[in-house]
Amino acid sequence: MRTTRTLSIVLFGFAALAARRAEAQQVTVLIDQTMMAVPANGTINCGGPKIGGSTMTAIDLKNTGGAQLSISNITMGGPQAAEFQISQFAPPVKLAPNTPLPMTITFAPLMMGTRTATMTIASNDQNNPNFTVNLVGTSGDPSISLDTGTAAFGNQRVNVPSMPQAINITNSGFGDLMITSIGTTGQAAKDFTVTDAKGNPIMPFTVKPMTSTPFNVTFTPSALGNRSAQIVVSSSDPNNPTRFVNVLGTGTMAMLSVMTPMGCPNCKLDFGDANIYAPSMPKTIVLQNAGNDAANVKSITFGKGQMSNFSLSLPPPLPAKIPAAVNGMNGTLSINVVALPLTLGAVMDSVTITTDDPNPGNATFTVPLTANGVGGSITATPNFADFGTWPTGKTSDPISIMLTNTGTADLNVMTMALAGNNPDVFTITPDPMAFMPTPLMPGMSLPLTITFSPVVAMTHSAQLVITTDDPKAKTLQIPLDGVGGTGPQVAFNPPSLDFGLVAVGATAGPTAITITNAGGSPLQINSLTLGGASPQAFAIDLMGPFTIQSMQSQKVMATFTPLTPGSQSATISLAIQGMMAPATYMLRGSGQAPMLGVAPQALDFGPVKVGATSASQTVNIKNGGSQPVVIATIKSTDAQFLVDTSATMFTLASQAQTSFAVTFTPSAAAPAMATINVNVMGGVGAALSIGAKGTGVSSGGGGGGGGGGRGGGGCSAAPAPVRTAWPLALFALAGLVVLRRRFRS
Repeated sequence: MRTTRTLSIVLFGFAALAARRAEAQQVTVLIDQTMMAVPANGTINCGGPKIGGSTMTAIDLKNTGGAQLSISNITMGGPQAAEFQISQFAPPVKLAPNTPLPMTITFAPLMMGTRTATMTIASNDQNNPNFTVNLVGTSGDPSISLDTGTAAFGNQRVNVPSMPQAINITNSGFGDLMITSIGTTGQAAKDFTVTDAKGNPIMPFTVKPMTSTPFNVTFTPSALGNRSAQIVVSSSDPNNPTRFVNVLGTGTMAMLSVMTPMGCPNCKLDFGDANIYAPSMPKTIVLQNAGNDAANVKSITFGKGQMSNFSLSLPPPLPAKIPAAVNGMNGTLSINVVALPLTLGAVMDSVTITTDDPNPGNATFTVPLTANGVGGSITATPNFADFGTWPTGKTSDPISIMLTNTGTADLNVMTMALAGNNPDVFTITPDPMAFMPTPLMPGMSLPLTITFSPVVAMTHSAQLVITTDDPKAKTLQIPLDGVGGTGPQVAFNPPSLDFGLVAVGATAGPTAITITNAGGSPLQINSLTLGGASPQAFAIDLMGPFTIQSMQSQKVMATFTPLTPGSQSATISLAIQGMMAPATYMLRGSGQAPMLGVAPQALDFGPVKVGATSASQTVNIKNGGSQPVVIATIKSTDAQFLVDTSATMFTLASQAQTSFAVTFTPSAAAPAMATINVNVMGGVGAALSIGAKGTGVSSGGGGGGGGGGRGGGGCSAAPAPVRTAWPLALFALAGLVVLRRRFRS
């Protein structure tokens, strides 16, 4: 048998280098493909071949220092030095930093037993010039043994893996021990799983002489009760090739069910009639365990959470144990639930009990819960009394308040009294203390009459405080308000309204004007009218009449539509009942004329044959203002000059631009001129005018005059070159040209 290993030997030393400090050299030896460094006087295990066989252990000598390392010789010594040979090495060898030197150690034993030698590496390492490594090997038969004959796992839940148990295989012989397989057999062989120490499936492996290697066994019972099997280990031991380990354990399981007072599993828990806002008598849910393993309740939750109409009574601390069955008696855990209805009528929820049992059927139980909330419920109609404004020294008209039991059980009105800031100006009739307490059956009402008698001009407030045995609201407070009479007072918010800068023809708003009566008596407004300098530019949505009660408000919506540029103003006059002079409110705004620029400012089509159509010329328009402009029309004064607006945008935002095209189709052999007018929404007349000219010429020769001097001499004039649209850069050169602005005054 031949075995190959790789090892790394590390040597340290110093070499004198001219003109600079010496740097350390380090040789690394890698072993067994693990890159494990073998230290000085460390041991390399060369395996255990039979006599006549050999193993080969590959090593790398590596200089991991910072200077060149010189290896002068490698020698073998010790009792069995002749049985260990080094190959692939021809001294001397110089190793640059981080340079490996591969070699092989061959072990060929001549006798049985343990064989040893030393390997010495001579180098220029001043600290360890003779780096020595021990070599060991064995020869003979392997011998297998196991550290246990039985592995007991005890109780384990069905279908839940146990913690693995390690079993060691020891080779106490002198040769390499090959483990060819490890398997299971017996009644419950599938319940026991064998893996290597890292949890991987078992593959054939070698155990060196005088060493041990573990493997793991895991128990996952597939059924209840006692489970057992045998682990079979097959090896290359010539005397005992097969070894056995007995494995055993007990499969356990919790068998849970839920019983309710109805006497059936999974029935709903019905509390019947239960007083609202009061806990009912508890009802019990019993968790039963008929299995041979305990389980734990992890959580008990209600479907509606904190808003549930049910709760636990003396909840068990979690996790709560459900014992296993003993001698045929089921283990039990009781959970007490109470109804606490928050509303009248039927209430429903559910309680969910979660356990730590891994089997799906035992993991979660849900029990429906029902109850009928009953109880008296006091209701006041209306639930406040606002007397408005009444003259001081006089008693108001009465306000009736009806106290009604809207619940499903009897209710008692216990006490009734006035409280708050000004209880002395309010009166309850009849005297409430003359008939207290007063029982009210479901649906019955108790009528009350309240009046207000202010003595000073101010706002008064109080509360009618009623106590009952309503479980939901034992105290009912009814607010009472009134104002001692004074004259009305007009207040505006905002004090005036400025719409700012608005494009001519555009509408700003609507904007709310809030009119408030800050006085103590009603404010009667007969009419609202617009006046002042520019009333036609403003509009309001409310013209009157209307009344504003004390401390109340009314909104009026206003808009501004300037028809001319410049500052404009108007006033809203309020004619108020009982006041000689009207109250006035100021409106302001400014109209902004469109700021349109055009390029080119004029079009010249030159000579064009009668009936023919010239090439189109483009006119560019730019809105240089800060407000949007809406173009209403673009028209020519002469039909021979045709305007094409199919690609024109008619709404221009600030700094936006658009264009239109013009063509010339002369109807006669004569000069023609036209004006192309651009009209904007709300404007009077054209906002822009562009001149256009051209000359119609006959197709039979005889050049016509004009047209910029083209034609004549009896020959037809050649068509003028088509003028393309002026570049947009003209805007930057010429600025924004406002040709004509004509608006209504």
